[in-house]
Amino acid sequence: MTTQRMPARKLNPVSPQVMKLATLLRRSAASSYKRAFGFANGEWRLVGLLGENGPMLQNALVEALGQDKGQTSRGVARLGEGNLIVRARTPGGVLIQLSPRGQVIFRSMRELIRERNARLLEGLDAAERSTLLRALRRMTENAQALLDSEPAGSGDESGD
Repeated sequence: MTTQRMPARKLNPVSPQVMKLATLLRRSAASSYKRAFGFANGEWRLVGLLGENGPMLQNALVEALGQDKGQTSRGVARLGEGNLIVRARTPGGVLIQLSPRGQVIFRSMRELIRERNARLLEGLDAAERSTLLRALRRMTENAQALLDSEPAGSGDESGD
């Protein structure tokens, strides 16, 4: 008796493709911001987050960046040494905001972001761009729901 094997159904691996895209974008952004502004180790993410959101408590920065406290503290310290941020102790914790110099850098970063986004979207027409943005928003909501459905402390955020 011969057993026929059913052809394996090919998975459509969305998650690995999105993770690859995110990694490429993060690496190219880090390279661009290091070249343009001298940022190292994700400092550009701190400046961007503070520029977009305004003053934030350090604990909120840790949460928003998805980094451990030590990594965020080191980035904050480096930005403080470069006079890009101002820190103030408050009853709620350490409040961090961009200094005037940091705000100038952030405005320059925004121009670089616009240029990078334009290059990333090359070859997509307006309808494709709109569809892509809607799909990314939905996927982000779905990914948050996946994370929220996991028991607290049950996973490792470093992998899939």
